[in-house]
Amino acid sequence: MNLFKREVLRSSYLPGKSQADLLMNALAAAGVELGVSRDSLISWLQPVAVSPKQGKIAALDRWARQAIRFTRPSDDARLPLPEKFFASLVRGGLVDAMFAPTKSKHVRTLLLGKADGYRALSAWHLHVDAIEIGALSSGFQDVSWRDVTSMAASNVLRQLSHLWGPRSGAIFPCLSSPQRRRWLSASASERRAMEAVFRDLKPRPVFSQMTGGARPAWNVCGIKADAPWSQIQKTLFAIAADKEFLQADHLAAWSMDLATAALASTALAWTDRERTYGGRFVSDERLFWRALDSALFGNAPLREIAPALLAAMGRCDARPSRGWLVGLLRGRRAYQSEIRGLGLCVDNVRTLAMQGVEANPLQELG
Repeated sequence: MNLFKREVLRSSYLPGKSQADLLMNALAAAGVELGVSRDSLISWLQPVAVSPKQGKIAALDRWARQAIRFTRPSDDARLPLPEKFFASLVRGGLVDAMFAPTKSKHVRTLLLGKADGYRALSAWHLHVDAIEIGALSSGFQDVSWRDVTSMAASNVLRQLSHLWGPRSGAIFPCLSSPQRRRWLSASASERRAMEAVFRDLKPRPVFSQMTGGARPAWNVCGIKADAPWSQIQKTLFAIAADKEFLQADHLAAWSMDLATAALASTALAWTDRERTYGGRFVSDERLFWRALDSALFGNAPLREIAPALLAAMGRCDARPSRGWLVGLLRGRRAYQSEIRGLGLCVDNVRTLAMQGVEANPLQELG
């Protein structure tokens, strides 16, 4: 409900406050016919520990299609939310799709097909997917917890790789370009000067470059074009080395997906925990979880977490730097601000996502 309220009220949104009257006025201004009383809306805005009823979710989606537009940073286009945005967020995620009742005799094949065919509607959907995957403590019918978790976590990491991988990079055209940010922050005289430079060129690059999106400097990050999907957490970790890239909408999108990658990659690694977390050798999976856990989900100062971050940097192909360390802490602030801004607790998110680890402990040999 807080996500819905924030997207409707925008700058007027206050986390932890009902704001029922303000919300009703904003929805009415958008032409929404509520069909519920003020008292009912107030009750909906109260914190609850149970999943909302289907009718309430359907109402939110109906209102959202009229009242909410999200802004695409690359060109400031105002776009509606996807159909059933909130229904998918509450009851239509990857785990729900895989665990739908079935009478099939080939359950493993069915689950694999459902996992492969699933696509999240937003970064928040994918983040919730990663949390729910990490929270799994058992399998489905005759398919083991190990196999179910591996299928689901792999899907999340592949989706992140499609978004952030150097070859596919599906998210990059949607991000604001450096030229666009300079233009929007420029004064009238500065804009005239920018136009004058390209006045005789057609098409005029000052405008075409404004909607060209943005990509990290892969040479700065030390990321190769063929970086595998299974190491997307490493790719996202290394993007922090490019301090010029982590600006505005880039920082917000990257930090959320970095946290998602941290949870999903750890869930996947734990399905092979004897190799990834057992023994004396410190695997990449173990090293990067230690770094990302301290960077994103904790609150320790840089001087305390720097050894863990530097150890992970040592497994990357970019030169460790203070700017890289600072970039990761900027990611922490952005991610935790997003979580707390919706009335959630970062510690609770981490605890929930680690339930699968707690339920399936590493068995020490010998």
